[in-house]
Amino acid sequence: MSKQEHNPQRLGAEPMDSREPTLDPELERLLRTHTPPAPAPSRAFRKGLRAHFIAETQRLGDVVPAAWSEPSPRWALRVRPALVGLAAAALLLLTVLRPGANDTRVVSASELIERNAEAWIDVRDVKGWYRDAEGRRYEEWVRFEGSQPPLYRRLLDGPSLLPGVAEQWNISNGTYEWLVDGADGRVVEQVFLAGEGTQLLATPSDLQCAFLELPSELSDASVIETDLEGVSVFRMSGTVHGQERVYWIDGADFLVRRIDSEDGAVLWQRGDIAVNTGLPRREFAPGRTERLNL
Repeated sequence: MSKQEHNPQRLGAEPMDSREPTLDPELERLLRTHTPPAPAPSRAFRKGLRAHFIAETQRLGDVVPAAWSEPSPRWALRVRPALVGLAAAALLLLTVLRPGANDTRVVSASELIERNAEAWIDVRDVKGWYRDAEGRRYEEWVRFEGSQPPLYRRLLDGPSLLPGVAEQWNISNGTYEWLVDGADGRVVEQVFLAGEGTQLLATPSDLQCAFLELPSELSDASVIETDLEGVSVFRMSGTVHGQERVYWIDGADFLVRRIDSEDGAVLWQRGDIAVNTGLPRREFAPGRTERLNL
């Protein structure tokens, strides 16, 4: 086969030169539309952009003249700049829009609520410690089992709220709940959770880990990206139950780190937590009163 037959221009291909490759028009439109700073793109937009990039890369990479008996090294070198240019543009766009990529990125409250909900729904179990507005420290082990009541062990680490109880534990296996004095292991009270008229000692909504989830009321909250005690966070300011609140969302796990009142008072704060460690059911029994090691 002669060299002329290897020339792409003789086979009807467009002339090629050393100029920068032209980007795909649709990708150029997206780049112009979403120049930084831009609102965080939706999940559908990111998925569509990725699919478009893959399809375009495959299209450019598969352009091989049918008359060739073997690939031409010169043609391969000419196709590669187009692929590199397209890849570089796509990576630039994804870097600009990637969470935490720069301080000017505008993040919507609705996106943060979505990311928080996705993180929280994937939590099968959690253990950790927290402080409330009065400065009380709680330790909790919680296992979630679908729509069933969660299994939990909760320690009020400090003076008990109940007379005659030195170390207050609330423990539930999903059927019974026990109030246990951790100092001597005695069961102070037992409640059958399915019984009528029973008042739970620590209902699921009373568990401190429930504050890891964002309330949907914050969908119109203002958001800034900042740091809290050296941790990258999102600061959300909005109204919850008619009161102004500030929520600090961890930039890594998207679970709540702290909740403040309008005047800056700390209403709730998490310490160390560990999720999805595989807490077995046997951990939720009256005799299980070991403290956290976090």
